Amino acid sequence: MKPIALGDFTIRKFVESTGNMGVPAGVFSGLGGERLKTLCEAMDPRCGDPASALFYISMHSFVLQTGSRTILIDTCNGNGKRRTGVMAGMNMLNHDYLGNLAQLGLKPEDIDVVLCTHLHSDHVGWNTRLENGAWVPTFANARYLMSEIDVEVYGSLPPEHPQYPLTRESFEDSVLPVLASGQAELIRTGHVVEHEVGNGVWLEGCPGHTPGNMVIHAQSGPGRHAVFTGDVFHHPVQIQDTILNLNVDADPEAGLATRRRFVETYADTGTILLAAHFPDPTAGCVVTDRAGPAFRFLDPLE
Repeated sequence: MKPIALGDFTIRKFVESTGNMGVPAGVFSGLGGERLKTLCEAMDPRCGDPASALFYISMHSFVLQTGSRTILIDTCNGNGKRRTGVMAGMNMLNHDYLGNLAQLGLKPEDIDVVLCTHLHSDHVGWNTRLENGAWVPTFANARYLMSEIDVEVYGSLPPEHPQYPLTRESFEDSVLPVLASGQAELIRTGHVVEHEVGNGVWLEGCPGHTPGNMVIHAQSGPGRHAVFTGDVFHHPVQIQDTILNLNVDADPEAGLATRRRFVETYADTGTILLAAHFPDPTAGCVVTDRAGPAFRFLDPLE
């Protein structure tokens, strides 16, 4: 993704690993046959490989620089963290995440605010790193903004709960140490992170994917508006067909309602959507044509 100038703000992306990952289209419930073929025909070819029935996703973080603050949005999976069950594919990773951050000219101590859109394990992993056998906050000078609702819910889930495998191990190694450090700020929606006359970064509650799921709005002056959508959408195909989901939403009906509202609200407005797992080049807008809504990357297809 090329850097985005948003008035006085700058938005950049960096990946945890490298490149896009292919996932079977079948991970989206009910997607196959003619419906898959129709959606793929209308989809940007950078989003997947229809011949192999693969969709591309990415693991990345965003950096939003406002001039007075450097804000890191979602922190991927983390290194050296035990993950089992549904998250076993992320077990004991070893990626140069901080080296990739350094390519933006930033060190961990340069981060002023860490924003977690929600508390699934692939969004909080680099909240902490291992030092002398203990998990400690990676970003020593940062405030970590987390949903109070997600902290309450995921801090007390019983093992038989379907969301337990997505959160329990990461809650212990990537959330509890931040809470213990005193760097966490538990928030509900409407929290203003940065606000000047006409400029700001603010949060909006979008329950569904998790009970306290949030998106992050950024706007500087009268220029374009951007929304960091986290996992409201996992792949651009969900903008074409909002009914599709990965069966990881805590409340599937609320998740569907959120996706529909986003598409209806932001279609043809020029608002930039920045999702946590959209493939390169990631940033884009919702547009409509005769075939219906679709996601169009800001970077044109060459």
